[in-house]
Amino acid sequence: MQGRTINGNVVANNGGNITIKSENGAIATTDFVTSDGINQGGEVLLEASGDLSVNQNILSTSTEGIGGNITLRSENGAIATSAMLISESRNQAGDISVDASENLDINGNISSRGEIGGNITLNSEKGAIATTASLVSEGITQAGTISVDAAETLTTMETIIANSQDQAGDISLNAIGDLSVNRNIASRGEIGGNITLNSENGAIATTAPLVSEGSNQAGDISLHAIADVSVNRNINSRGEIGGDITLRSENGAIATTAALVSQGINQAGDISVEASENLSVNGNIDSSGEIAGGNITLKSEKGAITTTAALVSQGTNQAGDISLDASGNISVSVVLLLSLVLLMPEMSS
Repeated sequence: MQGRTINGNVVANNGGNITIKSENGAIATTDFVTSDGINQGGEVLLEASGDLSVNQNILSTSTEGIGGNITLRSENGAIATSAMLISESRNQAGDISVDASENLDINGNISSRGEIGGNITLNSEKGAIATTASLVSEGITQAGTISVDAAETLTTMETIIANSQDQAGDISLNAIGDLSVNRNIASRGEIGGNITLNSENGAIATTAPLVSEGSNQAGDISLHAIADVSVNRNINSRGEIGGDITLRSENGAIATTAALVSQGINQAGDISVEASENLSVNGNIDSSGEIAGGNITLKSEKGAITTTAALVSQGTNQAGDISLDASGNISVSVVLLLSLVLLMPEMSS
């Protein structure tokens, strides 16, 4: 099967487009592929029928205008990157898309930065996805969305960030098989973005924090799996209005060893943890707002509930409801339901 190996730099000045295709073979790059321009960076497309290997940086940049899109596509093979994919602009950055039929191995940072950050999309139609490098979309006024979809397992070993001074981006990780998160996921801005983890037929395990923060409103954070859900680092949604936090296992158990926290200067969000089998809570659950606390719901459809940490909902005007519902035994350590009313002393005449 014929292929193409790119051994020399490929450069398009003044924002020209770059297209490299192999209709019947593979593509491997060992030198830079760059399109830059003052007003606009060009589109960069690498498309192969077979495997695609990127071993030097691919860039589309613009000093004043719009960064170009970067697209890697393998129709029937796998994609492996060991170098960076970058779209940057003073105005709007381009989207970055990596789409393979088989496995995706991301070992070089992917970033889209500008006044408006571009979207980042990773997709494997038949295989697994593993990342050992960061995925970053950042924009002064708006970050792009980050979406990762795997037909088998999905493993992240480096940070995923969609931050902005104004509107942060949503982050979505979806796998047919097991999903494992081992480095921070964060979406921060005036309005924080939503963070969603979903495993259609497997389990979810997190060993790193998940954070959505907004000086105005934080985003929602959701983990949904068919099998077990294991949370081993804090999940936080903080803002003037805190976002909701939802953990759901359709056919398995849920175990937490870290805190679930929704906090709001105004109002906290609701926190819900629901499993088919046993539910073990070993990290504090806190839904606290200066004015109103959120509701906390723990539910096991077929098993028991055990908590060794505090369940807290509090607000100066109103605390939320705390509900525990299990088919089996319920063992609770500490429940705090606080509504604090501040009384001002009467002024003497």
